[in-house]
Amino acid sequence: MLTGNLCFSDSVLDSQPNLLMETGEQPLSLVDTGFFINTSYPPLLKPERRVDVILHLNYSGGAQTFSTLNSMIFQEHLIFRRDIFASFNLDQFSKYASELGLPFPKTEISEEDKNNLKECYVFEDTENAAAPLVLFFPLTNDTFKAFEAPGVERLSANMEEGNVDVSSFFSPFGTREVSFSEDNFDKLVKLAEYNILNNENKIIEAFHAATEPAHCNLLTVKIIKIKNLRKADLLTQSDCYVSLYLPTASVKRMKTQTIKDSKDPVWNETFHFRIQNKVKNILEFNVYDEDKITEDDHLLTVMFDVSKIQLGETVPLSFQLNPKGKEELEVEFTMESSPDVPEKILTNGVLVSREVACLEVQVNGGRRNERTFTLSVGGSYEEAENLTLGYWLCPASPAKFHYIKYNQSDLNIELPRRQFCAGLLFKRPKALDVRLGYGLCSDENNFLQKRKKAREERPLLNTKLEISIVFILTMTKLYEDSNWSNKDLGEIIMQARKQAAKSKRGAFSLEKLKSYHKELAQRTIAGYKSSFIDLWGLMIEAMLNDANNHHKLSEQQQAVKKGQNPLPIYLALNVKDNITTKDFREWLEFTPYEVGFPKYGAFVPAENFGSEFYMGHIMKKLPESRICFMQGLWSSVFSKNLLDAWHAADNSEDFWNRWTQDTVTEIDEVPDIPERPHEMPTRMFTPAGGLSNTLRDILTDRPAVSKYNNFLKGLQMHNEYVQHQQFTKWKDTMLDESPNQLKDSTDHLELVDTAFFFDTSCPPLLRPERKVDVILHFNYTGGSQTKPLELASTYFSAQGIPFPKILLNEEEKKNLKECYVFEDTNNPEAPILLYFPLVNDTFQRYIAPGIERNAAQLAQGNVDVSSAFSPYSTRHISLQEEEFNKLLNLTNYNVQNNANTILGVLHKVVERKKQAQLSQSSS
Repeated sequence: MLTGNLCFSDSVLDSQPNLLMETGEQPLSLVDTGFFINTSYPPLLKPERRVDVILHLNYSGGAQTFSTLNSMIFQEHLIFRRDIFASFNLDQFSKYASELGLPFPKTEISEEDKNNLKECYVFEDTENAAAPLVLFFPLTNDTFKAFEAPGVERLSANMEEGNVDVSSFFSPFGTREVSFSEDNFDKLVKLAEYNILNNENKIIEAFHAATEPAHCNLLTVKIIKIKNLRKADLLTQSDCYVSLYLPTASVKRMKTQTIKDSKDPVWNETFHFRIQNKVKNILEFNVYDEDKITEDDHLLTVMFDVSKIQLGETVPLSFQLNPKGKEELEVEFTMESSPDVPEKILTNGVLVSREVACLEVQVNGGRRNERTFTLSVGGSYEEAENLTLGYWLCPASPAKFHYIKYNQSDLNIELPRRQFCAGLLFKRPKALDVRLGYGLCSDENNFLQKRKKAREERPLLNTKLEISIVFILTMTKLYEDSNWSNKDLGEIIMQARKQAAKSKRGAFSLEKLKSYHKELAQRTIAGYKSSFIDLWGLMIEAMLNDANNHHKLSEQQQAVKKGQNPLPIYLALNVKDNITTKDFREWLEFTPYEVGFPKYGAFVPAENFGSEFYMGHIMKKLPESRICFMQGLWSSVFSKNLLDAWHAADNSEDFWNRWTQDTVTEIDEVPDIPERPHEMPTRMFTPAGGLSNTLRDILTDRPAVSKYNNFLKGLQMHNEYVQHQQFTKWKDTMLDESPNQLKDSTDHLELVDTAFFFDTSCPPLLRPERKVDVILHFNYTGGSQTKPLELASTYFSAQGIPFPKILLNEEEKKNLKECYVFEDTNNPEAPILLYFPLVNDTFQRYIAPGIERNAAQLAQGNVDVSSAFSPYSTRHISLQEEEFNKLLNLTNYNVQNNANTILGVLHKVVERKKQAQLSQSSS
């Protein structure tokens, strides 16, 4: 039997040729395939057709995980197949294909999903590149009930149009029906069209993955010479060599020979790199003066974007290092195609997850005595592993290394003296555990639908009011109760009063310090990098609770799973050691569902934050942190460096930057290569001197930061990331155009309180996917009541993010009102901001809105919230019960006294949305 036919050999008669091919004139007996497999997949899986993507639209009655109709196939040509069959389980066909060895993904849908089907499922076999990617669209009415078009909510008058029954026994679309009314036909067409348009991004991502092969190229770099090289020493010329570093291709730093005592060193040395075209490849030429006694002097670095060299070209370039001194570096580049098969990558247009291989090394010894030696693969997740060479009957467990498959990686072994046998086994990790995408996760989208329904059942107004949390110490406590917003908050307030008033000395007792040490030690053993911020979190817990709080961030999902409460969103900044917050920071948002970077479009489930990742794959699952460690991170006061403090004091650190920053300038290359929009200009980096480096270390050292394992480790920047609209929205520091430094594969994120930049948590609310209408901003911090908001407004304006301008003159700042409304009337995309500063204005005279105080009540209106001696200053960690009650009464009054303003703004937003929906419906 021919092996090529074995893949369709699936019955008893296939091994009985006499019965299989009977002679005679008996005609073919043909039946509908629905009697066996109700799908038209089999002919599509012939390897000759090389199908990449299958769009499976299931429009039959019965169970929707029973395959039916409409497979749109993408290969070299576009093929449509419209075969309508009876019912057969989609999972069953996947098992059938598996049994026959046909490349096909597993199509497992959970029982919960089968009861509440989503609009689109993506099935992929990440371990078999020959398997097509299947996009499965069941016939279901999910979000179409609430939306007439993607992102356009239905008006009350249009709700009936979303009521399309496609699943009940009485559905007009059942297979027993032989005709439709025109109204039902139109409803079905609109539903089917909506389900496809609402999942457009999934379809496009699948097509990109299938139709954009990620080829590797071979880059040859020839270092020719340097002319008129600068001196590192006063008396002699430099002993020069050039180090080459291309981190996207190899972690190894290659170097030329050292040319002694020459201002015009000549090398003519050639180096080779295998590069992935889809990532941003910045090649660094580091020029050094060798010194045998002290550390080599770093003279300069040239950073060159390799994408300027086109395939098939050989380009000699002269980098103009110092035109006045005629200092030049001459290099020749050649770009050739690689014989390697295209690499399978995943990308969202900003980050790229490359194909990862897993190397297993099994070592067996032949003697009873043990010997330990070290295996290492540079750039791998593991870096190095120690193996003990034991008795051959009890071989050591294999060492595993996960590394980029097409990088230039070497296995290095520090050999013992005795012989051993090593076996190598290659594997490939499964699908990504990091979500690469700029939309909201499915859980948050589901929450928004449930929240809308909850608001309709208990209406205030049809607007989105979400809580972005600054005062996290109280809010995290609220979300321990899954139904807190539907209850009387009296009990919670009573507990908060008790905790605020109690003595905090117990948090610093010897017994407590011992318990802190024990828990931090356990945390370190689990795999976390403990810091003083973690200790601070434990102290906060002790100061504000009677016992340990075992709640976790992901458990707050219980408080929002029915849409019963607003969605809590927390915020932190990712920074880098020895760099000021002004020069580098990245917003990191936290919800009960996900933790991630809006700038990169990269998110992980909240329960996996802190675990170890490599190239988007989870490598070591760590237990989720208790909420107190998150509180320590979100409210840290210990992470500011001196330069940040100087900037906060008078906003004029230019003097210090002049003496502490390295010099980076754009330089010319001859001949000039025209730059395409996504290509980086060639830059030269000149390091600061020894005194400046010492000064920088002092000024930029952070006393303490919170360190968590970097879930972006290994991921590389896309070649065109600087043009990505979502990235540029949050691109706000100098390192954003230095990809080698931006994604330097650091093991840990270094996280600080957002107050070190500006003290507001608005950024995550301004993601366009959240479509926030109104922000109620309660400023209950010490210090300036307006500066954080002014800084935020200036920042958002510079970033092109819709946000109202904050315009208050000096007189208004001195005599603040209880409530301000800020609105950008020229931009309907900008949310309306209702701002409540912490101020005691009319409360001094009124006990409640419209009710004046009598003489006996005037003392209760005397609440000092602004002087240097205020009991509410952030330097105080306790409040007396009377002070707590005064503050509570003041803030409650300020809101109630401006209730009409709040309701007026909400009504205005609702009317504006209605008009927009009517306009869209008519168009």
